[in-house]
Amino acid sequence: MDIINLLLDKEFILNLRYINDRIWYYYNIAVILPLAYFFIYRLFFPKDFSQVTDTNPLKTNIWDRVASLCFSYGFIYYIFDLYVYLALRVYDVCFVAYSMHHITSLIFLPCNFKLNYYNWW
Repeated sequence: MDIINLLLDKEFILNLRYINDRIWYYYNIAVILPLAYFFIYRLFFPKDFSQVTDTNPLKTNIWDRVASLCFSYGFIYYIFDLYVYLALRVYDVCFVAYSMHHITSLIFLPCNFKLNYYNWW
């Protein structure tokens, strides 16, 4: 079986979807703890914005970089999930809303990796 037929095989797609959904599920459970810790840390130790100027911008710290890494798998998941729905030819109202959410996330998610500071933490 060549690669195109394999990528369009319904059983293969459903198996990969199951695996990807399991990874997404456990990934979200795993990152909730560090993100909750960062939230609590920022609550008690906020940054001093009074010293931020054009010549002295906010500097990144380790917590911001770790939070950025926590968001990284979402990009891969959304691309793969769109492929699954397109390959399975599921074109209903839910698909349109779901796809628009994924496409919008794919457009704006890379911006998260360029932030020096997550001000809502």
